[in-house]
Amino acid sequence: LDGTLLDRHLVACESNRYEEPSPSQLIVGFLESSGIVSSQEFVLKSKPEMFVRLALRVASNWEWKLDWIEERLPFSVQKALLVGLITVGVKALPVPVADFDLDKVDGAEAMAYVLYYRWVARGLLKANSFKASTKKLGETLSSA
Repeated sequence: LDGTLLDRHLVACESNRYEEPSPSQLIVGFLESSGIVSSQEFVLKSKPEMFVRLALRVASNWEWKLDWIEERLPFSVQKALLVGLITVGVKALPVPVADFDLDKVDGAEAMAYVLYYRWVARGLLKANSFKASTKKLGETLSSA
């Protein structure tokens, strides 16, 4: 297996040459092949871990831009990707924010946690914004 094949494909995608599959399709395919997208538990064996690492490699090519991830990937894949970043990329488990101490982790682990919690915070903000706009719509419809 040619180890540079994925890198060459991603460079072609970056240079706006039409390439199939797209980076988002690659991430979805790798994570679905790993079997973790639909599972509640994040338990990995060596072969599924390889697929998660490939998905992480594709996402890192896009510099972990959350806008890109949120626009192009279904929610379940986003979650699997970011949990995979922590569990496979830095061999840790997501911890509650209250228990998290940024001073006690190395740079790669800190980046993984910061990215994960930014994604969580953005999701909460979007959910609250959606609830507020839905409530206003309901009030407008009931007064009409």
